[in-house]
Formats: sequence, structure tokens, C-alpha cells
Amino acid sequence: MEEKNYLVLARKYRPKKLSHLIGQDEIRVIIEGALSSNRLAHAYLLSGTRGIGKTTLARIISKAVNCTANQENKTLDPCGNCEACISIEKESNIDVIELDAASRTGINDVREIIENVSYKPVSAKKKVYIIDEAHMLSKSAFNALLKTLEEPPEGVLFLLATTETEKIPITIKSRCQHFELKRIPTQLLTQHIINISKLEKFECDQDSAKIIARSSEGSVRDALSILDNVLARGKKITKEITRDVLGLSDPEKNIRLFDFICRGNVEEALKEVESLNKDGASFKQLTKELIRIFYYVGRMKSEFDEAELGITEFEMKVFKNFSELLDMDIIIRFWELGQKYYTEIDNTFDQKQCFEMIVIRLC
Repeated sequence: MEEKNYLVLARKYRPKKLSHLIGQDEIRVIIEGALSSNRLAHAYLLSGTRGIGKTTLARIISKAVNCTANQENKTLDPCGNCEACISIEKESNIDVIELDAASRTGINDVREIIENVSYKPVSAKKKVYIIDEAHMLSKSAFNALLKTLEEPPEGVLFLLATTETEKIPITIKSRCQHFELKRIPTQLLTQHIINISKLEKFECDQDSAKIIARSSEGSVRDALSILDNVLARGKKITKEITRDVLGLSDPEKNIRLFDFICRGNVEEALKEVESLNKDGASFKQLTKELIRIFYYVGRMKSEFDEAELGITEFEMKVFKNFSELLDMDIIIRFWELGQKYYTEIDNTFDQKQCFEMIVIRLC
């Protein structure tokens, strides 16, 4: 038997239909409405942070407008089985052109689009141009695209995806309908991680999934990449294994360190730092964890949605106690200093030394 190459979870479970997208309900409803009323724009700009579904959404839209089965059955989701859907999924459809602007940034690449855009689709209903990392296009390339983007021939759809909207010229933005995709909420991402683990026949508890979800910072791709690493460790996923894979320290030790900082106890705080160092904790990650604690305590002090924070019951109880003991101006000052000191960690020759000085300053 031939061995099949392993397909990473982020690719294996990439959404293939609008109904499979998570955390983008508002955009999904608008796209479905545009498809059902035949009011789809000729150009869309999809923006947002990494790994939240920009390119995936662009591919789904390209399938939805060209799917032959959904037009016959009057459904909005692509069927995934017709010739158009299969060829787009395999990236072999001659009428769906995907351009990686990170590697093809020049005016000649855009000229190629302009020269071919007037030709009618060969086999599909619409000719679709997906331009990934659109912000990487050069100024001259953007200028060359302006007229075509404003008045493309009938049956042509442009889908631009970018992580840096501020680098897209206003002249381009004004010619597109703009969708800002959101980071996936921690609670929703936690459940998604649990569901994927079950499909892969692994056990993943709520706390382990929450740790992965929080570390991925709202990115589905990052979450599934972390899950891939964790699954490689064994059948049962535990908090300890997850923290070990991510290089995270024990949350109880982090909280003890925070407690000593709040009391101004430099001696005990530095002992705790030494203990964390022996455990192999990353000092950059430790600084990030301290900033997170400042944030959670601040949220506890003000109004908050318990589910939105995505923390364990133990952390909820401890942070609530801290919020009652500390004034809001102290919490805010801690958070501001944490952000300032975080940038120092990367630029230092000795991270341990730098982190110890951060702790001393906070004390």
C-alpha cells in the first residue's frame, strides 16, 4: 500500500460551504442575501487578521456563483459535487484565477489580468479573480487595476483578501464592498477544537481546548496548528501536555507571581521567577501571561461577559478576588507597563535578566 501524505488539520477541515464558516455570521447572511437576490457586487475586499477565513470565504463565493447544482435546486451553498465545485476545489478551474500578491507584486502581473479579463468564461458561469495578500501589490499595479476594478466586463468577479487594510489605497477600497472578518470568539473556537478532536478520535477536555483557543488569539488556522502538535503527543489531551507543547507555565505559579508583584514582595517574586525558569517557561510567554492577568482582573473590575473571557472557574475566582483588592488605576497602570516591557524582551541579550528587572520594576 502506498502511504498517503498527512494533511494538516487546518487544510483537512477547511470550510467548503458558507454554512460551515464559524464566527462570521453577519458576513455569511449578507453574502447569502446577495446570492439569493442576485445582487452580488463585482468586487469584494475581505480583510482581517491571519487564519480567520478570508481566502476560504473567497473560494466558497467562487464556488457558489459557479455551482450548477445549487442553481438548479435554488440553494445558496455550493454542492461540492458538480464539475465546477470539484475543479475549483482542486484549483484547476481555468475561470477561477488565484493570484498570490506576495510573490507577484508587479504591474506585469496585473497587466496579465487586464489583458485576459475581457475574455468570456470558458466553462464557468463567472470568471473569478482571487487576489490574496492584496496589500503587497505595488503602487503601479494598484493604479493599473483601478479602471478594470471599477467597471469590469459582465460575468467577472474580483475577490481581494488582505491582513493589512491600511495599506490598500482608498481608491481601491471605494471600488469594492468591504467585509472586515472578525477574530473567532474564544468560546466558539474552544467548541470547534473539541469537535475537531472528536472527528480525529481524540479526547480533548474543555480546559485544554480553552488554552489552545486563547493561545491562537482568535485564529482558527493557528488553533488547528497547535492542536496538530498536541495530538502528536498521544490519544488523551491534558492541560499539562497542552501547556508543555505551547511552552506555557503553570497558571497557579503565574498567579502566585502576580500576587507577589501586587504585594511589592521582590524577594518572593524573584524566587518564583527562578522556579518558573527551572520548569522551562518562556520569558516572552510569561510576560504575555502577566499582561493577560492584568487584563482579566481589569475586566472583572468592570462589566464583563463570563463566557467571552474563556477562562477556567479557578482563574475566574482568583481574578475576581484580585479585582476587589486592587484599584482600577493600579490595574490600568500595570497593563500599560506590561505592554511597554513586552517590547523589551525581544531586544535584549538575556531574557531572564530582562524579565527579572521587569518584575522588580513592577514590584
